[in-house]
Amino acid sequence: MEFLNTLMQTIIDGKDTPKAQVERYISPILEIFVAKAIGKIVGKEIELVSAEFPIKKGDSYQSTNIDFLLASNDEIVFLELKTDSTSGNASQMSIYEELTRCDCIGEKLVCDFNDIMNHSSKKVKYKKVYEKIAPKLERIKKLDKLSIIYLVPKNLKEKSSFCIDKKTVITFGELDVNNEIEHSFADEWKIITSYLKILDDN
Repeated sequence: MEFLNTLMQTIIDGKDTPKAQVERYISPILEIFVAKAIGKIVGKEIELVSAEFPIKKGDSYQSTNIDFLLASNDEIVFLELKTDSTSGNASQMSIYEELTRCDCIGEKLVCDFNDIMNHSSKKVKYKKVYEKIAPKLERIKKLDKLSIIYLVPKNLKEKSSFCIDKKTVITFGELDVNNEIEHSFADEWKIITSYLKILDDN
């Protein structure tokens, strides 16, 4: 596990570098574990639909991306990742909160994805994503409930200005406390969370 320890230490050391995008460094790692890890904390079975899933901004074909689109048997889950207590995107949060009030949210997400894809200059890439996740999109079309979860440093969770209704806020330390998951890389996950919890002070 020496390589994994070295990799995680290198990533965590980057948190003190101005303009370093730690979220981008850890997102592909989290993608491997996120369904099991979040499912353990919320107490239900969850599957990953897609990382960086696009949703429409208003009535335009411009989009913003959800870090992780997840789903259980009865609801859709947006997981948004923040690694810095000074970060926050009020307009993005507003878009998410608006969607919690939509009827047939699953159907809307799939229709909006198709609209974005059909009007994008990167249509080929969108089509590849669609082909990869199409069966999962068919399943979430039937869901009409949305929850928003933020994975953030403890320092950000404790900011009163960060509190928004209808969302759960999980800290990196909580990932570490709940790091016993059923996964083929369960031992690696324990190492990863032992480093991620350092972000709680970020």
